[in-house]
Amino acid sequence: MSSFAVAQSYEKLKLSSSKPEVGKQIHFTYSGVFSKKIDSRITMYYRTSRGMDWQSLKLTHKEGLVQGTFTVPDSTMAFCLKPRNNRDTSEAFVFNVFKDGKLLKGSLAAGATFYLNSSTQDGVRDDRAKALYLKEFSINPELKPERLLDFLETGCLVPDPVMLSLFQSTWRDSLINGKSERFFARLYQIGLRYQNLLDKELLKADMLAKYPNGEVAFGEDIKDYRQKIRNNTFGSELIKLERKYSTLAANGYMDNVYKDLVESYFNKLQADSALEYLEKVKRQTTKRDLYLYGCRRLLKEKVQLQKALMYTQEAINIQEQIKIPSYSLTKETDQTYQESLKGSYLNLLATVKYELGDTDRALRDLAIADKINSWDSELRENYVKYLLNSNNASKAVEI
Repeated sequence: MSSFAVAQSYEKLKLSSSKPEVGKQIHFTYSGVFSKKIDSRITMYYRTSRGMDWQSLKLTHKEGLVQGTFTVPDSTMAFCLKPRNNRDTSEAFVFNVFKDGKLLKGSLAAGATFYLNSSTQDGVRDDRAKALYLKEFSINPELKPERLLDFLETGCLVPDPVMLSLFQSTWRDSLINGKSERFFARLYQIGLRYQNLLDKELLKADMLAKYPNGEVAFGEDIKDYRQKIRNNTFGSELIKLERKYSTLAANGYMDNVYKDLVESYFNKLQADSALEYLEKVKRQTTKRDLYLYGCRRLLKEKVQLQKALMYTQEAINIQEQIKIPSYSLTKETDQTYQESLKGSYLNLLATVKYELGDTDRALRDLAIADKINSWDSELRENYVKYLLNSNNASKAVEI
């Protein structure tokens, strides 16, 4: 096995254990390029069976070194420590995880994914990923079928005749044996990235023939839709797309199309037409942003302000339903961010109410928003302006 996979020892980052285990506390010392920075940061990315997650590590500085302690999170298969909280930094320290002193099954393959996700100019990282997968498969051959696509991805950036041959045989076998569309879609995207694969148009032809209503066909059918929207020639095609790709539309694949249509209609101040497509959007964050877009567009022209008011309230309602993501730095940090968004939306809501002549309610919204975003100069400017216009100079002076 390659030394970087077993020894788990780096010159610039040392762990207190060469065999870190889930639930065990690990001390580390970092002496790399960022260790002399006052604001040096280190982020731990860790791979579980559910995917990737991360956390920021608490650090102390002592004698030119950065030190800290962390506990390997539950279900972790492998983890990577990266200075400066930067996924693209050239420094990346990958570690496998053990249990009772023995390497966890799947840990080498999990560690390989960190090299795939790191940028590289010379292909060194992809070679490391390939080596880790090959070692994993030699120890646990039963894992190869479920990790095959990840393994094939290691051949994307560095021309490799062996990997190319494996990709081509996998493609042919999959066509014959009938893999799932999800498998094929990813295999297709991997194939497009192979530098030494010359017949990429044949891959597309195979995909279109096998899945005429699938993701690749959908991508082909909508590739010029923005220009058609600008030319007002997209309406009749949209109905055909919705029928042909009804399953994809139900899963949000049409959201970007609807988004451009909504913005186009709002730009023309055709709010009712915009709302027709806005209601078809599946992603809640996209829907929220479109309500805000519509409000700002109508507010700028000072037209249909009752609709602008409704759109802003809808955006606030959606925001309140959005859950804190699992990859949050901390629940407190994300909660602060969510509250900050609400403060910004309340400022917008107050502006609409003020334009409608409802200064009292606008001031109530701004009072709440100011407690959340007291740093927001635009918000405070509005607050002072509305107070002065309501003959409340004494309160305005306090802001």
